[in-house]
Amino acid sequence: MILSEIFLSDVLINFAAGIGIAIPLLYLNVRVARPLGLIDWPKARGVTEHQVPIVGLSLVLLTLGALLLFGENYGVSSWFICTAAVIAVMGVIDDRRPLAAMDKIFFQVICAVVVVSMDPNVNAAITEPFGMTGAVLAILFIVGLTNAVNFIDGIDGLAGLVLFAGFSGLLLYSSAYRNFSTYSWVTSFMMGMLIPFFYLNVFRRKGFLGNTGSYFFSFVSAVMHLSLPIEAGSISGRLAVSSLCFIVPIADATMVILVRLSSLRSPFRADKGHLHHRLVQSSIPLRVILGNFAIISGMSVVTGGF
Repeated sequence: MILSEIFLSDVLINFAAGIGIAIPLLYLNVRVARPLGLIDWPKARGVTEHQVPIVGLSLVLLTLGALLLFGENYGVSSWFICTAAVIAVMGVIDDRRPLAAMDKIFFQVICAVVVVSMDPNVNAAITEPFGMTGAVLAILFIVGLTNAVNFIDGIDGLAGLVLFAGFSGLLLYSSAYRNFSTYSWVTSFMMGMLIPFFYLNVFRRKGFLGNTGSYFFSFVSAVMHLSLPIEAGSISGRLAVSSLCFIVPIADATMVILVRLSSLRSPFRADKGHLHHRLVQSSIPLRVILGNFAIISGMSVVTGGF
């Protein structure tokens, strides 16, 4: 009981800190987004008709600061922090001037290979119990999830919602392992940051995560999920537990890729077949859409917990 009360207290403190620190930085990010070239411009496949500041950079810098604060002395490896920083830089470049799909995949694969090979937590949780097969599938999981979340970042609130669900699962699972209390602290801090972002994104419509935010947070979440020593009989069963926390983006990415391949198109060729495009065309109110996805995501997270 004492441990659970201490854990809950730490989580709430970090959650509140995430909210309080993110609010002023998000609004500062809105002001400096245009000079930095971080603007989401209206485009043919987009769902907005006006310029929207990309505010994911401020949240990314806050998270990197939190990871650096804890560092290796608290169980966060430098390999994890460095690869996450590379992904963030790639996202910033892509937001300023779109990169080719294969160039982004290249950097993502390199970062995934490095973190799976060198991060001691991922090694202990994945490579040691499941061998080379586990390592390869872990790399595919990281790269796949990084792109799946980015795919779905097309309507207000959806990317924030799926990331919040993924962090919720991470917080739930990590609470069972005392050695991973640092991950619980960082996760609750990131969840707190998403609250003011969600308000800014959905209710004020003044900010997007952008590729900077969606690539970075999905990569960080994927690595942290794989770092947990969750017991499983096979690597597929182990990955299924974490995948349940991201059921919406994974389902969307799977559907889109299968449709493109079935029509003999490249899976990297963008179109308007994503889930958010179909939802916009359905004329269903945004809050109803987000509410339903919140229920689906919540049920999936709880299912994974069992």
